[in-house]
Amino acid sequence: MPQYRYRAVDSDGAPTVGTMEEASARRVTAILEEKGLSVSSVEEVPGVARAVTPKVKLSWEDIEFLNSQLLALAKSGLPLAPALDAIGKELRRGSLEKVVSEMRSGLVRGMPLHEALQRHAGAVPHVYIAAVRAGEETGNLAAVLEQFAGYATQMVTLKSRAREALAYPLLVLCVTIGVVALLLGRILPEFATVFKDFDAQLPAMTRFWIAVSDFLRMHYGVVIVVACAFLLVSAVVSRSKPGGYAVDWLKLHVWGVRGPFNAASMARFCRSMGVLLAGRAPVDNSIELSAAMCGNRVLEAAALDAAKSVRQGTRLALAFEMTGYYSGLFCWLVEVSETRGDVPAAMFDLAKNYEDRFMRSSRIMISVLAPLLLFIMAVIVMSVVVALYQPIFSLSDAISGR
Repeated sequence: MPQYRYRAVDSDGAPTVGTMEEASARRVTAILEEKGLSVSSVEEVPGVARAVTPKVKLSWEDIEFLNSQLLALAKSGLPLAPALDAIGKELRRGSLEKVVSEMRSGLVRGMPLHEALQRHAGAVPHVYIAAVRAGEETGNLAAVLEQFAGYATQMVTLKSRAREALAYPLLVLCVTIGVVALLLGRILPEFATVFKDFDAQLPAMTRFWIAVSDFLRMHYGVVIVVACAFLLVSAVVSRSKPGGYAVDWLKLHVWGVRGPFNAASMARFCRSMGVLLAGRAPVDNSIELSAAMCGNRVLEAAALDAAKSVRQGTRLALAFEMTGYYSGLFCWLVEVSETRGDVPAAMFDLAKNYEDRFMRSSRIMISVLAPLLLFIMAVIVMSVVVALYQPIFSLSDAISGR
């Protein structure tokens, strides 16, 4: 786990300097503020417990498999290090095999499981590391891993459903581009050569598509470079903090996209919160880690504001409501669950609700978007075909001398 060096001042104005091992600098600040200290700086100590495989990233399928193995070991009471050695030998070479092998090395050196996982923070989700840590500290590791098993399964399902929702529209789009490229690059130039042999005025639509065809054939290199540059700039902008926030904001305001995107983000957030709170992780830390897992920068910013309010003593439901992002029903359910003392259960129920909503909205998106793309493709192809055959009538008149 990373180690942080901090500087703070107590209530009497006396300076305090020290180090602390925590998941993040924000968490160190929160702990110090709870002790009544005023924090002036928090810096990570370089070279301490850093991830040994920063370039490795496990898929959710890998996380689901790893969690299932750890769950079985936790329930059986068998020693983890020898069991992980046996599991690693059965795995093929790849990211998961590397992570399992190095986890075993950490356990052999006496590390607790969450610290062995922390060394792979770039590969393993932070929410998983925090859940395992909470389970170890409370002696409830098997129950936490069992809760996370359902979480990992739902993440795999959501990912699979998102791919299904995008697969058919993308296929239609690729087919459209291919057909139009064939018409403009090969077929239309042949007709254009024939048209030029006749001294006749071509229809406006035909002239338009011939001009487009000539431009693309003469400047195809420039078009490819511009398209690649656009994709590259879009990728860089979307990865930046302001650009990513703007992209996610647009997703939340574009018809057809906002429903599935918001539902999927809220489902991930609520299920992450449920797993962490069920493992008795701190509420503010649970909100922060869940925000990082939601895949929605707008929601993440709102959740971080809520975590800050909770840290200052605000009730959870009011903290969510103050952000202005969460729905009234969400805040009401959280408020009722706070009163009853079953917030984790409420989060799991909300996650299930948002997952069902994502399934419905994605089906609607597919049923609308795919026919819309087909219609657009049909209009474009038909306009090119009409542009090809419309001059035939005027050429026949020219040949006959009319």
